[in-house]
Amino acid sequence: MKPHLQRAADYGTASEAYDFQGYEGKAALVKGFEEDIVVPDLLGLCKWHGDFRRAAMSAKRDAQMYEAGTGEKMTEEVLMLTARRVRALERAYDCREG
Repeated sequence: MKPHLQRAADYGTASEAYDFQGYEGKAALVKGFEEDIVVPDLLGLCKWHGDFRRAAMSAKRDAQMYEAGTGEKMTEEVLMLTARRVRALERAYDCREG
């Protein structure tokens, strides 16, 4: 499977999300991209490490690195929940500031 179609499947969207002419699946895809970008910001990692959009990395691997570096237990689910919370805070700030 092509990498971009695998990403669509990972976010629970159909491959139609990558159709530039249509609207199907775009919201879930954008939400997934936003969360993927927040995680390296939280951990102080480079967003552009490896392939486009950190394709070589994953939330599971990020959680393992966090755990190895801090000694605190970290799971993929907790890391992604934290990313969602941070993104919600960023959006609230952007709305307030205009």
